[in-house]
Amino acid sequence: MQMKNSVLVAALSASSAFAAYTPDYKLNAYWGQSGPGTDFLSQHCESENVDYVTLGFVNNSPENGDGTDYPGTNFAAHCSAEVYVNNNKNSKLLSSCTYIQADIQKCQSLGKKVLLSVGGVYSAASNYTVSTVQNGIDFADFLYGAFGPYKAGYTGPRPFDISSTEHNTIDGFDFDIETQFDDQEPYVNMVNHLRDLIDGDSEEMILTAAPQCPQSAPYFQMKTILQEAKFDKIWIQFYNNPSCEANTTGFNYNDWASFIDGGINAAAELFIGLPGSLDAVGLLGTGYITADQAKDVICTYKNKEHFGGLMLWDAYFASANIIDLEGNTYLDTVAAALKCGGCPTDVCAPPTSSSSTVTSSATTSSSSSSTSSSVSTTSTSSSVSTTASSSSSTVSSTTTTTALSSSSTSSSVSESSMSTTSSSSTASSTSTSSSDSTTSSVSSSSSVDPSTSVSSTASATSSSTSSSSSAATTSSASISSSSSTTDSSSTSSDIATSSSTLTRSAIILLPPCRTQPAP
Repeated sequence: MQMKNSVLVAALSASSAFAAYTPDYKLNAYWGQSGPGTDFLSQHCESENVDYVTLGFVNNSPENGDGTDYPGTNFAAHCSAEVYVNNNKNSKLLSSCTYIQADIQKCQSLGKKVLLSVGGVYSAASNYTVSTVQNGIDFADFLYGAFGPYKAGYTGPRPFDISSTEHNTIDGFDFDIETQFDDQEPYVNMVNHLRDLIDGDSEEMILTAAPQCPQSAPYFQMKTILQEAKFDKIWIQFYNNPSCEANTTGFNYNDWASFIDGGINAAAELFIGLPGSLDAVGLLGTGYITADQAKDVICTYKNKEHFGGLMLWDAYFASANIIDLEGNTYLDTVAAALKCGGCPTDVCAPPTSSSSTVTSSATTSSSSSSTSSSVSTTSTSSSVSTTASSSSSTVSSTTTTTALSSSSTSSSVSESSMSTTSSSSTASSTSTSSSDSTTSSVSSSSSVDPSTSVSSTASATSSSTSSSSSAATTSSASISSSSSTTDSSSTSSDIATSSSTLTRSAIILLPPCRTQPAP
């Protein structure tokens, strides 16, 4: 009778100081109001430095939709002029944004978040007034139905869908309110109702805001909205407002951090908003700073409370702004400072090391005087075969880099050879066995891919007579055992494996490392 218990425990070593590592911060770029029709949304999503793209704009509220009850959209040269018709009237809601439809899918397939912004420059032609709380709630319902997750039975417009059966869902809504409404409660209720709709469907959509940087009346245009409506990210426009721009002594990032502390947006991330070129702000605009100046600002503030990253107005201008002879763009240069290692004081995670320990114990009681066994294991699965024959024992272990040591309690086990390569190691050991109990331990250290986390458990029980075996396995581990009698003095060998448990746990350390300008 043979009983074997084996336990494999693997753990990746990690520093407890990982929380202090500098993370990689994010970049949001607005798109849709600048550049020719050949400047495609997908081009910017292909950049590894862009995390969010915010489409601008929904620039007319439904109550300013020429009697159609539809809002209006404007994406400059990036959509054709066709619009939806409702109540026998032409709306301002664009209906043929073919390239945007396809590019949203591509952006999302690349892991980019695509948001839709409400607001922009406020004027008679771009009037996004919401006059009542109910109108704000209705506006939210329209946006969620038209641009959010498709729901069966919905009959309204879906401007970004590919077809009636292929639907696009944007990743969130942005609010760039550039006028101070006397009553901001309609927008407060609009934002909060959108939040309710998102949470009700368990969607991972986000809500963002793009206030201008002044916090003094009458220029703090979104004050009440930011105090009463919950946002996930706030990209502050530090341009076209000389009193608080990033290159002035009035730069007020810290005031913004204080403003949201303790309020409904205490958990929101703050993004420093900058123009991507001089052309982005125009001849009369202000606030453009060089890429090197922008990097200095990022390096100064990236460890500040609430800092989330950088916002650029806009993707076209920042990508077209070539800043050196090597062809580097403004966008790529400032984005480098957002990554861990982009600033002198960054503390980035060190390379990850790992260790693995294997311990096995076996108790054998058998009428056979000679036994042989072979064991092979891999980092995510293991196979074990045991064969009785002429007093030899072989252990083969395959990992990334493995060192094996064996010891015995009641029978002597001596390691006769060991060969280790970059991906496998083999150790053979000879021992004399009897019908006594034997305990052996095998320990191995291995280098494990830090991007892999595996947890598996396998248990197997096998018994055999002559030359048959059975095995039971779970969670990517297979174990088989067989025994055969090769000596006339050995009549039978019963091997029972009571339990075999393989567990791998891993702690992974990742390297932490516009809106159109207002007049």
